[in-house]
Amino acid sequence: MANKETIKLESLSEMNIYQLGSLRQQLEQEIEILGRSVEQLITLQNRFKQSEICIFKQSQTEENSEILVPLTSSLYVQGTIKDKKKFLIDIGTGYYVEKELEGALDYFSRKIKFLAAEIEKLTKLTQAKINFRDSVLEEFQFKTQQQVASN
Repeated sequence: MANKETIKLESLSEMNIYQLGSLRQQLEQEIEILGRSVEQLITLQNRFKQSEICIFKQSQTEENSEILVPLTSSLYVQGTIKDKKKFLIDIGTGYYVEKELEGALDYFSRKIKFLAAEIEKLTKLTQAKINFRDSVLEEFQFKTQQQVASN
């Protein structure tokens, strides 16, 4: 089916009930997908925020302190802090980079800001799709009432 801009140009009033129903379903699917994408980005952003907090707290502890090091989400091993100013940062797909405290905090801060911008973009797009879906629904209801009245 044509994209949103094309549909606006040809006008919703020129579409029949079946086209409007199909368009509404398509828009509802897109809205659902966008909503899930926003939720995933928010979850990822919260993980980066949590990592940023952990690094800051870890930098405040004393060297040679005992800690639990996560190997997986449910498996921890005992460890000792040797240098509280250096951190291993997971940059994705199994790659780790050693960073100083400021570099690690900067990395997470940039990721959090980037995700905030993406969340805002997707939220605006979702709202635009919701508004367009509402217009389609209004036209659908109007045409349905016209059809019932003519029968």
